[in-house]
Amino acid sequence: MRNSPADDVLSWFDEARHVGKEREYDAMTLATVDPTGCPAARVVICKAIESDPIAIIFFTTYDSRKAQHLDLSPHAAAVFYWPALRRQMRIQGCATRLTVEENDAHFDAMSRARRAHATAQVGDGRPSVVYARQVLGELFGGRTPARPSLWGGYRLVAHTVEFWSAGTGPRGNRTRWIWKATESHSSGLSGWYLECLKAME
Repeated sequence: MRNSPADDVLSWFDEARHVGKEREYDAMTLATVDPTGCPAARVVICKAIESDPIAIIFFTTYDSRKAQHLDLSPHAAAVFYWPALRRQMRIQGCATRLTVEENDAHFDAMSRARRAHATAQVGDGRPSVVYARQVLGELFGGRTPARPSLWGGYRLVAHTVEFWSAGTGPRGNRTRWIWKATESHSSGLSGWYLECLKAME
């Protein structure tokens, strides 16, 4: 019997990647909480999924609204919806900034165009066509600008993972995994517990 949802998280994401109809398989709705406790949501791109611990990696500028929310309250939720597969995956957890080394590695691995775009986004606090052209000139002139200090990523580590797939009835099939920090975890065993959900929330 499985004791973790990690395999399903990776396989569902991989299946969505290889289904031709899911062109934006890596798009997810990210929900954060503002200083007053009100939720805010937007669509961002998932750059990577890790399995141990289960986590989502995404990037932004550290002066953005979502970054400000996460720095004040790390609690967040992400939802993937793949209509061609008739599936939905929900992940709740806490987000922390990536290290300087991790940010540098991701930035260096990006294409020139993407590096130019990321640099232009934080050139004056907002996207600038003039600044983007300047950066592109540097890139294609053989000069690679350093990663902007305000550009970086977050790692959203899951404490709840929920899978939904369409079934024969209106409710579909749903399962939820919840992480519980128990003594069993300290002994090396998984702290994930599986719940079977019959009703749509």
